[in-house]
Order: sequence, then C-alpha cells, then structure tokens
Amino acid sequence: MVIALAGFVFGLVFRRDVSGAVRVWIDSTAYNHCFLILPLIAFLLWQRRAVLVSVSPRPTFWPLLLMPLLSAVWLMGAILDVQEGRQLSVIAMFQLVLLAALGRRVYRLLLAPCLFLFFLVPSGAFLVPSLQKITAEITVAGLNLLHIPVFSDGFMIEIPEGSFEVAEACAGLRFLIASSVFGCFFAVIMYRSLIRRVLFVTLSVAVPIFANGLRALGIVVLAHLEGSSAAVEADRIVYGWLFFSLVSVILIAIGTSFAQKPDRSVPIGLALYANAPIWRFATAILAAILLASAGPAYAARLNALYPAPPTPRADPPAIDAPWHIVPDTNADWRPAPTPSSSTRHKGRAPASSFDTSHSIICARREIY
Repeated sequence: MVIALAGFVFGLVFRRDVSGAVRVWIDSTAYNHCFLILPLIAFLLWQRRAVLVSVSPRPTFWPLLLMPLLSAVWLMGAILDVQEGRQLSVIAMFQLVLLAALGRRVYRLLLAPCLFLFFLVPSGAFLVPSLQKITAEITVAGLNLLHIPVFSDGFMIEIPEGSFEVAEACAGLRFLIASSVFGCFFAVIMYRSLIRRVLFVTLSVAVPIFANGLRALGIVVLAHLEGSSAAVEADRIVYGWLFFSLVSVILIAIGTSFAQKPDRSVPIGLALYANAPIWRFATAILAAILLASAGPAYAARLNALYPAPPTPRADPPAIDAPWHIVPDTNADWRPAPTPSSSTRHKGRAPASSFDTSHSIICARREIY
C-alpha cells in the first residue's frame, strides 16, 4: 500500500512526463504495445505470489544517496527539453523507491517485474537511421548475390525496374521494439539460467533486424520479377501482423528447444525476517519522494524567476500607393505551365513542362 501511494504521488509530481509518454503510446504505432506492459508486470508478480506472501521486506536507506543524482539528471533533461531522458530518469528514481522499500534481497527476487517498468518509456527512435542503413545493406548484398543489377546511393536502391527508398517507416523499429519486449518476457518465464536468457534476448534483437532486411530484399526481387505494382501489393500484406507473427513463431520454436522448468520456490532464509515497523517504510518512502521532487521543484523555481518572454506583436505591413487592397480577390487559381518545345509532336497533345511520366521518379516506391 505504501508503494502504491508512492507511485500515485510520483504520477502527480511527474504528470507531464507521464502524460507525454501516454500520448506517444496513442499516436505512434511503434509504441502501442506499451499499454500491455503493466498487465505483463502484473502477470510476473502473480507468478511470484509465493515469494510475495512468504518474505518480509526490509526497508533500507542507502539507495536514497543516489536519488539527488537522478533528480539532477531529470532537471538537466527538463532544461534541455529531452523528454525521453526525463522519462527514463523518472523510472530510475522509482526503482530506487522500490529498492528502498523492499530491501536489496527482496528487490532482487522481484527484479524482472521491476525492470519491466523501463519498457513504459517510448524509446528507440534514435535507432532509425542505423536500422535504415542495415536494411539497405542487406538488400543490396542480397541483390548482388542474386546477380540483379543494382545501384545504391544511401537509402535509395535502383534496379532496372524502378527505384526504391528505404524510408523511416521500413526501418523495422516497431518490429524490433515489440520483439525485444516479447523476448525479455519469454526469457524471464521460460529460463532460469542467465546465459540462456541473454542468448534468447540477443536472438530477439538480431532476428527481427535480419528478417526486416530479407523482407525488403523480397519486395525488390518481386519487383524485378513481376513489376513494381505487384511488389507494393505484396508489401502491404507481408509487412503486417502476418510477417511479425511468422518471425515470432520462429523465435518461439527456437526458444522452446532449450527451455527450462521455472523454479518458483522461496529461497531459504528470507522468510525468517520479522515484519519491519511501518515507520521504516514511511520514512524511506517519504525521503525518496522528497529527494525525487527536488528536481521538479527547482525547475518550477527557474520558470518563476525566468518566465518566457511574451510573443512580440507584429503589425500588418503598411500598404502605400500605388498598391491597394483588393477586397474580392479570387484565391482559387491554377498554374498554367507552358508546353516544352522538346515534347511537341504532331498529332499528340502537348506535354507539360512538369511531365515526368518517363522519369525514374514515377517508378520510385517506398518499402514500408
């Protein structure tokens, strides 16, 4: 109950960071899975219910020594207006609250559900350029291996049938983040060995990146064999949940081949602790909240001392003679391009100077 109260207070103190994260969950398809993080944490806690009812937390105060540092990091993120940095700092400070309230050994038993809170932060957008580069390199390498003529200029890939762009939407960030969350969850519930957990999480990161490159290669190869329109139609189908589900099934098949039986037994010795007095919980939580609130309090003071300057008023431009205002101006105008002399042919309608029907631009496709 004390930890739940601390979480509620954290939500009030850092409400701008919380609301900003929720808006990203709603607006970006790459982070819609964040709505499932809290149910996953509840499931992990339910799996550890034997531990929760058998052990007694021992509040400790040494983690509070790190709280001013994290609060300063949050303040720096607020000054620089780095929303991702502020949100990561909030989760890190709440981890210290949990550590101070539960104690080191109980926190270690609940380490997985506690660390899963970091997946609530919509992070990873900085990986998009690197993912685009990897996807383009895999596609070009595959085309060279298949002896398909290809010219690559950064994220632009050209073959005789058309030009393709490895756009930001096809970098595979959404797939990578969702697969990473799934890989961590699967590793926690299926393995006890740290080596096996690390191995499967590594697979859940590497396989989606490589699979996304193969998907882009398949689209370009299909364009080479059947035409660009067929490739685009295939892209709309393959890039959806079907492709994600197929790779997920492959990961599950690989992961279950070396799965371990989970061990939910209570470690000997932890259950011998007596219940700590409530004042220790209250003191640890209150001190943690006060130290964490130092950053927002100082940020509010800076806003009060240095308020944002008001927007300067701009007067409309003066109109002097011979210019004058025309009250009923018809804004519904259209450009009238002149025909190009090189495209005038007898018996054929003149082409506009904007005519690019035979240009490679019209063959450009984005690999989503």
